Amino acid sequence: MKKSVIYALIVIILVLLYGIKTWHDAGEFKEILSRNDMRDCREYGGVANSEDIAVHPVLGMAFISSDNIRLSQTRDDAPQGMIYGLDLDAEDGRLIELTPDLVFDFHPLGLGLYTPDDTTTFLFVVNRSLKAGHSVEIFRYAPDSLLRHVETIRDPLIRSANDVAPVGRRSFYVTNDHRFTGGLMKSVEDYLQLSLSNVIYYDGSSARVIAGGLGYANSVLVDEAGGLVFVSATIDQGIHVYEREPSDGSLVAVDFIELGTGVDNLTFDADGAIWAAAHPQLLTFVAYLKGKRSRSPSQILKIRYEKDTARVEEIFLSQGEDISASSVAARYRDHLLIGSVLDHRLLDCLLRSQQEGMNPQF
Repeated sequence: MKKSVIYALIVIILVLLYGIKTWHDAGEFKEILSRNDMRDCREYGGVANSEDIAVHPVLGMAFISSDNIRLSQTRDDAPQGMIYGLDLDAEDGRLIELTPDLVFDFHPLGLGLYTPDDTTTFLFVVNRSLKAGHSVEIFRYAPDSLLRHVETIRDPLIRSANDVAPVGRRSFYVTNDHRFTGGLMKSVEDYLQLSLSNVIYYDGSSARVIAGGLGYANSVLVDEAGGLVFVSATIDQGIHVYEREPSDGSLVAVDFIELGTGVDNLTFDADGAIWAAAHPQLLTFVAYLKGKRSRSPSQILKIRYEKDTARVEEIFLSQGEDISASSVAARYRDHLLIGSVLDHRLLDCLLRSQQEGMNPQF
């Protein structure tokens, strides 16, 4: 056999092995068996999507980012995105548009609340505008009112923004989910699973890279005490944990919570548990984003983290028949809101409190 033929066979075998590894790493060989540890779910329709949700722990108001991502990330004339409000304490809860009259191009993705006192609420929102570039928008909210736009913050380092976690009136962490923002290199970054994304810290006047080498940095979350920062990394399939120095915002990596699934947004509940939405089959999720699949599996995990220890429970898993491509789970009392990257709905589910904590999966 000629050497050229042997070399060609070796290349083909290596490509096949890499393809099998990619499918395995993406979870495509997993069997998705639906489970639901909730006793009732109410569906809210009519939204473009419900990619991220933040719930005010006192007011019970859920802030929901909504945008037609397929349009807004490919066309600069896409319809405006918006922030919805949902009062979880109201018996006849309904979605209320909170940003009806914005005069700038607005396509929200990740968001985070900053509440310096009992009467003041600021909402920080990632805005992925094709026209103006990526930015962080700051809004002020008062009960029984709309969101009032306060300020737009831009910086050259905020280039592929996904989520934001405020730590002060003008200071915040923001994730860049890609190093490359388009073209062939962005596809290479995705399919070769390159760890090139990062976390930016904006100190109120300027930005700097505070953590790097992440495989699709997605959500960023700061604990109540301000000493720990959690960053979900979808390609890394887990959560990076950092100790935070409040004086300058610097981060030191201390742990990694391995989840084995394409983790998306993170939220805290009142008890300090982390709720994570995830995509258990990442290539199916990518095909769904491109319109090549009609649905994509959804998964919700509850994580109790203490130093060096994480207890993970699977609360919800489906093939996407109830909600596709879950991107966030936010708890308020016995409510669990589940949002989606593309589905034109969100779920408001009631937890079975007597069964919580009974389904350890990891």
